[in-house]
Amino acid sequence: MNTTAYFDPAEEDTPAGMEPALAYTDISDVPSEGTGLAGAAYVPGTKIWNIDMARVAADGDADAEFVSTELGYAAKYSDTTISEFLGADADSLDRNGDLEMGPSALSFTGFIYIPPGVHEITVVSDDGFDLNIGGVDFSEYATGRSTDETPRVADFEGGLYQVELLYFDSGGGMSLSLQIDGLPVDQSAFYQSENDFTDQLSAVPTVLVDDYHPSFFLGEGSLETPVNTTTTDGRDVV
Repeated sequence: MNTTAYFDPAEEDTPAGMEPALAYTDISDVPSEGTGLAGAAYVPGTKIWNIDMARVAADGDADAEFVSTELGYAAKYSDTTISEFLGADADSLDRNGDLEMGPSALSFTGFIYIPPGVHEITVVSDDGFDLNIGGVDFSEYATGRSTDETPRVADFEGGLYQVELLYFDSGGGMSLSLQIDGLPVDQSAFYQSENDFTDQLSAVPTVLVDDYHPSFFLGEGSLETPVNTTTTDGRDVV
């Protein structure tokens, strides 16, 4: 799938040292269903104006934990609860979903599948965030802002990358979403562990790795690529 029409590949700025935990060359199929990212919410009862203050909050004990199936959240008011902000993902909440979001910090950890090639990774947020991919700092917006985007274009070896995202809301409106090549990332791209990825290969329908994009199941009709509905008997890893 060629998605370079949605961004300028000439703006490529690949961070040094970024590596997949499981390389594209060792993968033949991608599961149609991910297992999400491990999420945690921190509501310290003090102001959070920047990413450094968010890191301090996230060093404490989590007030709530959840599973993030798709990074796409938004709300208008400071008194929005964690449960309300998470929407459908609130079903996975453990503890204190009634706490208000403003101010708060949310962390998301796990793995994301990114195809090989040049891709634009964009975080859309209100307020700030810090994104780590493949063991390196990838992008950051350190202070408050209304909803806006922070893109970065990089050349990826391809595969399953460790991902860590720290987000904060200082009050008022709030939003957080992740895009690859200008398209939203669907649940099939996110996993809580490497084992989750390989286990899913024999548990759910799969897509040939060369046909897959992280927005595949959000736009399957337009991609015109068939899903392999026959699950494999074992790990589809060479």
